[in-house]
Order: sequence, then C-alpha cells, then structure tokens
Amino acid sequence: MKTIRARSLVIWYAALVQGQVAIAQTTSPTVAPAPTCAVNVDEQAIRQIPEQWKDSYNPGDAAKVGALYAEDAY
Repeated sequence: MKTIRARSLVIWYAALVQGQVAIAQTTSPTVAPAPTCAVNVDEQAIRQIPEQWKDSYNPGDAAKVGALYAEDAY
C-alpha cells in the first residue's frame, strides 16, 4: 500500500513538473508596460498651491484664498 502511494506521488509530481515545463516553454516572456507615476502629478499640484495662494492673497481675493483650504480646516 505504501509503495502504491509513493509511486502515485512520484507520478503526480512528474506530471506536475512536466506541465510546468511545458507552460514555461510555450509562454513567451513579455515586458510589462512601465507604470505611470501619479506621484509626479500630485507633487506638481501640491507645489502649485503656494503660488496660487500668493497670486490670490496679494490682490486681496479672499474667496480664492479660502478655496485653497479644506471645509473643515482651522
């Protein structure tokens, strides 16, 4: 009984390995496209806030200055 289980295990493992080798040989490696970086867009938007604040504050446009703050800001 133990030998049958051992042989079955060996056959199952061999089939598994053969399947993996066949899959590896049939699939061609592909290069994934470079991910886009949202950090740069966010960083640019954050860096524009002081300029927008200055451009709104100097002429005295309080509405534009206030729009730069969150509703629950203190």
